[in-house]
Amino acid sequence: MGDSSQAPIYLVGAVGVPNYGDELIMGLWLRFLALTQPRCPVWVDGIDAGVAATLLNDLHPRVRVASTLWQTAARVAEAELVTQELLADRFVRHRGTPRADAGLDVVARAHRIHLVGGGYVNSLWETNTLLPVLAAKVNAAFGVPLAATGLGLTPLTRVLAKRVGRALADFEVAESRDENLSEELAASGVKAGFDDAFLGFHPRLAALTANRRPDPPPRYMLLLQGDLVPDHQRSQFLALALAELRRAGWTTEPLGVVEALPPDDAWVRGELEKAGIGHVFFSFLDLWRNGLPFADDQYWVSSRFHFHLLAAGAGISGTAISVSSDYYAPKHRSLTSLGTGWRVVDLDGVEMAAAQPEATAAFPQLCRDIATRKWALAEQLYPSRWQRWLWLGRKGLAPLLGRYRKRQLVPQSAVAAPPTER
Repeated sequence: MGDSSQAPIYLVGAVGVPNYGDELIMGLWLRFLALTQPRCPVWVDGIDAGVAATLLNDLHPRVRVASTLWQTAARVAEAELVTQELLADRFVRHRGTPRADAGLDVVARAHRIHLVGGGYVNSLWETNTLLPVLAAKVNAAFGVPLAATGLGLTPLTRVLAKRVGRALADFEVAESRDENLSEELAASGVKAGFDDAFLGFHPRLAALTANRRPDPPPRYMLLLQGDLVPDHQRSQFLALALAELRRAGWTTEPLGVVEALPPDDAWVRGELEKAGIGHVFFSFLDLWRNGLPFADDQYWVSSRFHFHLLAAGAGISGTAISVSSDYYAPKHRSLTSLGTGWRVVDLDGVEMAAAQPEATAAFPQLCRDIATRKWALAEQLYPSRWQRWLWLGRKGLAPLLGRYRKRQLVPQSAVAAPPTER
C-alpha cells in the first residue's frame, strides 16, 4: 500500500476559505482515514489549496491538497448553462482546461471520489453544483466509484435540482443532511441522513474538537456571522443576540466571542467595545489549535449551523438565530427536529422553535448514536485491511480453508508410508 502508484482516495469539500464547520468535516474524514487507512494516499480538493494544506497536512500521513475540481467547475461555469455538462465531459475525457489538466489525471485514477458534507452544493453558489456533475463524468469515463455524505442541498432551483439529481444518481452512496428532499433528488436515489460533523462525537475522533485550554471559557458565548447578513441589519442582529443572552441570565460579565469564518465573524468585537461590553475572543485559529471552548454551564447564541449542532451535542443550551429563510432556516430546523432543544428565532426575533431543556440534556447521547452510524458508513466506504481480509475469508478463502482442513483430518493410516532405505 506504500506504492506511489496506488489509487488515491479523493475527498472534495469546501475547505480553504477557511470556515470552521467545513474544515472540521474534512479534518474528521482525514483522521478517520489516518486511523483506518494510514498508508493509502489521500487527496483533498478544496477552494484554496494553500490555506487548506496549512490546516490539514498533519491530519493524515499521506495527504495532498489541490483545487482541481473547484477550478474546473469555475472554468465550466463560464459557458452557457445548456452547454456546461457537455464541456465538463470534454474536460474530463480529453482535458484542455488547461490549468487543471494535471490534476484531472489524478482524479481519473482515484480509488473513489467522495464529496464530503457541507452546505456548498446549492443555488446560492451555482458553480458548485458542477462538482457532482464533474464527479459523475469521471465515473462515466473511467469507472471511478463515487460517494457523497452529509451534503446540504438546500436551496436548489428546479433546473439545478435536476442537474444535481442526474449526477448523484451515479453515486454508490448519496446522502443528504436535509430534512426534506426535493422530488428530483429523491427520485435520483438521494437518501436523507446526517451531517458529517456528527462523526466528531465518535470517541475515536472526539479529540479533534476537545477543549485544550487551561482556563475555563466565559459562561455566555456569542457567534454572529459576518457573511450573508446585510450591513444595515447588523445593529439589529447584535441587539437581538444580546437580548437572547439577557433572557438566559447574562448581565454585565465578559462574553465569549467566537470567530468561525475569519475575519468576517470578528465584526462583533468592535461593536461590543463601542458598547463598553467586555469580551474574550476565540479566533478561528484558536479554535482549530485548541478545540472548542465548551463548558457545562454555558449558554450560546449562534447563527452558525455547526455551532448549534456541536454545542447542543455537548449538552449546552442556546439560541440559534436564523439569518435567512431559504438557507439557514431549514438547517437550524433540521437540528431542532432531531432534538437539540435550542430556541430558534429569525432576525426579527420571531420564535421559530421553543427551548426544550430536557431535549438538550438528552441530545449528547443521540449524537453518539448517530456517530456510530456515521462511522459504520465510513467503514462501508473505506474498509480497513483486516475488514477486507475478513470479507475475503468469508467469500473466497473459506472453501480453500475447508479443503485444507479436510486434508489435515485424513487418517494417518491412509497416508502412504515412505519407502524403506535399501
